[in-house]
Amino acid sequence: MNNGASRTISHTFAARAPSVLLASKSKVVRTSGNSFITQQRSSFSQWVAPTVTYSELKPLTRQPSVDRYVIDVREPDEVAAGAIPSSVSLPLSALPGAFHLPPDKFRNTYGFEKPTKNQELIFYCRSGKRSTTASEYAKEYGYSNIKNYVGSWQDWSEREGKKAE
Repeated sequence: MNNGASRTISHTFAARAPSVLLASKSKVVRTSGNSFITQQRSSFSQWVAPTVTYSELKPLTRQPSVDRYVIDVREPDEVAAGAIPSSVSLPLSALPGAFHLPPDKFRNTYGFEKPTKNQELIFYCRSGKRSTTASEYAKEYGYSNIKNYVGSWQDWSEREGKKAE
């Protein structure tokens, strides 16, 4: 069924490593009969969220601020086992849709004000993997003051003498 026209098939591949975004595009062009030409176009964009350590985060939890949110992206059953003081809960599973909500609906759904684009957001989870993903989501949605507590709940609970689950 070749009428002499070229057919183009595009394939996009995206891979995520911790705090690094990689993207590559391949384009396969059918020229005639069974001849194919593959054109590779790669783009590499790297963004790494700044990190926060326990010693940097600890004083911030004693002085909550309207200019900052410490956001726990674990699921509610995990949060029930313990959380960092003054943190708010926004599960990673809800994060993509949450950023699209109008401010009043966000507040009614999650119990705190929707962050502004300039507000400091410090993400944490159980071990640092989901908080890395949350940081990337926030960046994609236009937030600019993002940090990741890579030690997350495991580090916090160990230092505070609590059991991490």
